Amino acid sequence: MYQIDRIINQVALGKSQSIFLTGEYGIGKSSLARCMKVFAINKGENNDRTKTGIRND
Repeated sequence: MYQIDRIINQVALGKSQSIFLTGEYGIGKSSLARCMKVFAINKGENNDRTKTGIRND
């Protein structure tokens, strides 16, 4: 989770970042991606100066 947090912070600073989720079918890649999105959105809402660049649709 530390690495994900670090990447989200970099995006908030305007730096492009990529995360590649790989693994076997059914291991939870999509669930992890959804959790990362919610984490980034919540982090942005809790910090007025932060723009995560992640859409909430």
